[in-house]
This record gives sequence, C-alpha cells and structure tokens, in this order.
Amino acid sequence: MFTGKNGYCSIVSNLPMNCYRKGGFANRRDNGRFAAHNIGYVLLLLAKGCCRMHANKQTVHHTNPWRFALQIGFFAGLIWGGVRIAEYYFKFTEVIPGFLAEPFMKHSFIASWSGHLFGWGVFTVFSIAAAFIYAAFFRKIKGPWFGLLYGAAWWLLLYLLIGPWTGMMKAFSEQTPNTLITDSCLFLVWGLFIGYSTAFEFTDERFREPVEQAG
Repeated sequence: MFTGKNGYCSIVSNLPMNCYRKGGFANRRDNGRFAAHNIGYVLLLLAKGCCRMHANKQTVHHTNPWRFALQIGFFAGLIWGGVRIAEYYFKFTEVIPGFLAEPFMKHSFIASWSGHLFGWGVFTVFSIAAAFIYAAFFRKIKGPWFGLLYGAAWWLLLYLLIGPWTGMMKAFSEQTPNTLITDSCLFLVWGLFIGYSTAFEFTDERFREPVEQAG
C-alpha cells in the first residue's frame, strides 16, 4: 500500500525541502517553531529511507533453480568431460570417455575419436541430470563438503554397481590403481563443482565472501 507511482513513497520523495526551511530556518527566534520544523525534517528523511528499503526488497532477484541446474550441469559436463578425454589420452585411466554409452553403442565406435566426442556429449547430459537431482533435493545444504560426497556417491554407484553390471567397464576389482585414483578424483571435483556452485547460489554462502571496499 502507498508504494505505487502516486502513493506515499512518491509523495514523500517529491516534497520540497524548502517547506521545512521557510519557517524554522528563516525565523530562528521562535524556538518552538524551529524545533517543530527540525523534527519534521528528520521524519521526512526517515520516511524516505523506509521507502528506499521497501523498494530494494521488491527488486530482490530469485534464481530459477532449474535454469541454474541446467547451466551448472552443462558446464560440469563440458569441463570435466574434456578432462576425462585428456586423462584417457595420456593413459591415466583405462575407462574410455564414452563409457556411459557403452551399453547402447558398438564398442568399436565408442573406442574411436568420434566415440570419445559422443561420450563427451553423453557425459554432459549425465551431468545436467545430476545437477537437476542436486538442485531438487540438496540445494539448501551449505558448504563444499556435501558436493564432494555427492561426487563420491556417483563414482561408487557407477564403478561398483551400474558400470560392471551393464558392461560399461570391468569389475571394480579388475581396475588398475591408476584408473581408480584418477577417476575417483575426477568425480570428487565434478561433484564439488556442482554442489558448491549450487550451495553458493541458493544459501548464504555468497555473504561469507569478503566485501571489497570501494576505493
């Protein structure tokens, strides 16, 4: 109420200061009148401040969680999917970049460079789905640690259960130590990227950052 174009805030903000100067400041011999005008001037300033605070509250921007999850998941897949290809190329891991598509495509294609790029796209889609799940259920959890746990949970789920069962990869016990260490670290930072980015956006994490003083 009274916040529209012709409401109280607009009336208060447009009041001329001269109306408080004509009586009080021009005729200072009348102390009572001078004090009354001073009080009126202070009340005017307080009213203006309240109006500004109300206007600021009305312009608070709320992030759409699904649009944000789409963006975070896309970049998580783009960045860490590219890192997976580099890891495989330099033989840090034996699990091919397109392992998620292995049950649905021929292995000869998945093992080719075209298959690596296709697998990069599949990993990006998988990352978007993981970001949607995180935004739906865990976006209010503060701090980076749950993101690390989220990435570790996906790594265990894929490498212990889903991967060997569907033929995406060899059994967990048959993987080399380099493969397990490399891929577990990648999923940890992948989960951290999704989890902490989401926590930073939907909790008060941003207010913990030091505020730069205007120089």
